[in-house]
Amino acid sequence: MENDTPEPAQEEVVATVTPPVYAEQYGPSAVAGSKYDTMTIWGFVLSLIGIFVFPFILGVVAVILSGVGYSRISKSGFTLRGKGLAIAGIIIGAFDIFWGFVYFSLVIPRVVGG
Repeated sequence: MENDTPEPAQEEVVATVTPPVYAEQYGPSAVAGSKYDTMTIWGFVLSLIGIFVFPFILGVVAVILSGVGYSRISKSGFTLRGKGLAIAGIIIGAFDIFWGFVYFSLVIPRVVGG
């Protein structure tokens, strides 16, 4: 005597996995085609050169260019890149200015004065 009632059909469960979107979770993402601000790059490069050559002059120029570059990056809604380079250019440029004062106030008088 078999049971003539059919077994209930089992439903097949299909799960779909959506990959996480990290860029939206951690702040503004780099937009395709975004580029570095040119003033920021020049300010950073001149601040590095200013450590070795003409520290006071290149330090002042580096701080100005990096400051203007940082302002342009902020005003663009961060579609331009280079915020870290701008901050580094300002800091290294300030060190260049300090180093220029130290060099010209301590080293040059000894060389000229004998």
